[in-house]
Amino acid sequence: MTAIFPLQNDVTLHRSNSYPTSNAHAEEMGLTGTKNKEVRALTIAAFRVAQNNSQLSTVIMNRDLLLFLLANSDTALKYWIEKRWLIEVLGGYRLTPDGLTECQNTLLGLSGAYCTTEQKVQEWQERMVSGDRVACNPHQFSSAYWNVAPEFR
Repeated sequence: MTAIFPLQNDVTLHRSNSYPTSNAHAEEMGLTGTKNKEVRALTIAAFRVAQNNSQLSTVIMNRDLLLFLLANSDTALKYWIEKRWLIEVLGGYRLTPDGLTECQNTLLGLSGAYCTTEQKVQEWQERMVSGDRVACNPHQFSSAYWNVAPEFR
């Protein structure tokens, strides 16, 4: 396990005001990639931060935490659920094996228009952990958001 940040009693994370909705909107936000590249990088980064692990797994991600990281875009969650890449479970969401494959394929250039780079994902991770001009809405989360009861893992 490669933790992205140390879990303390409280962790302050940051989110963007919105999910990029078009190439022009991504540019207005100050992003350098296309909408699809930024959206997918933001999503994969949100999964990593919600798991506090740079290596994704099927561990449960807290619903409120994940929604926060996705700029409160339940549309993003619904999209991943519709594709059967993410499932809703008691306490949050879990990537499916197909979802893990989609994340990997995205970084390998095998997901068509939604391909992105590891660098883009890391940019979003850094935004979420440290904040910047794009991710400027901080919120404090208790370490309990990452401590899902073993019976739900």
